Amino acid sequence: MGTNRLVAVLASAALTLVFAGGCAATAESSDSTPATTASASECPDKPHRPVSADEAASCVYRAWVSGDDNVVLAYGDRGVLDPLPTVMADPQMTSDGCSAPAGADEAIVCTWSGDFQDGPVAIHMQVTGNASDGYRVTKIDVEH
Repeated sequence: MGTNRLVAVLASAALTLVFAGGCAATAESSDSTPATTASASECPDKPHRPVSADEAASCVYRAWVSGDDNVVLAYGDRGVLDPLPTVMADPQMTSDGCSAPAGADEAIVCTWSGDFQDGPVAIHMQVTGNASDGYRVTKIDVEH
């Protein structure tokens, strides 16, 4: 999917939230955990301990939504958000969790998804690292 199409899909979702006053959800959830807004203490810009793959992905997602570049750099590589558009309002995507794809040595993929007016969108975050050193988001792919 082209960047312009993704921007249109996520912008459409954001406008729906803005015009609905935040009362209606734009992303439909199945059996997954809805995305939530984290406080600054949940995703500090200088983690005090190694973070899990799920925590790294969640903090990068939350930082993308809030526009916090310092938190993005604390949990992800420089430029990791380049495939994503600027967010005007929380698209309220759903975390589908993290899993290691078959044949992956250290890479884990954490996925966020949402069903929007223009169709479903999935954000796949590749997370690398280990439990002792912590994990970081190193790549993001968008599927529409």
